[in-house]
Amino acid sequence: VAVGETGMQIYKFGKTTSIVFPEKNYFPESPYDALRNNLKMNLHTLCLLDVKYDESRYMTVNNGIEILLQIEKKRAAGIFTEKTLCVGCARLGGEEEIKYGTAKELMRHDFGAPPQVLIVPAKLHFVEEEALLRYKIQ
Repeated sequence: VAVGETGMQIYKFGKTTSIVFPEKNYFPESPYDALRNNLKMNLHTLCLLDVKYDESRYMTVNNGIEILLQIEKKRAAGIFTEKTLCVGCARLGGEEEIKYGTAKELMRHDFGAPPQVLIVPAKLHFVEEEALLRYKIQ
């Protein structure tokens, strides 16, 4: 429910997906498939970002975008590009940071400490769009 802090309407979220750290012989593309399916239904996608607590490794919004771009490069379906609008969130419900912009813009931003999530919006309602403008990267 903390993603409601973004001003996006909760009922417009589709299936939540997880983006995990790629490993040797393991690079799941299921987040890309979930994104594609949600967009077909005009639903936003909440991407949970991997946490390897025992290794003190926490995926960042930047890492998540990079992984989706790698899958896009392989599949070339036009689902997720550097121009895709995204919402990056860190520490929701606490000392939160929320930024809205293109994937390329968000990749250049440092979101600080974990935990972080990435949201890929579908078509925004004008109320959601107005709310997200507060967080637009300048």
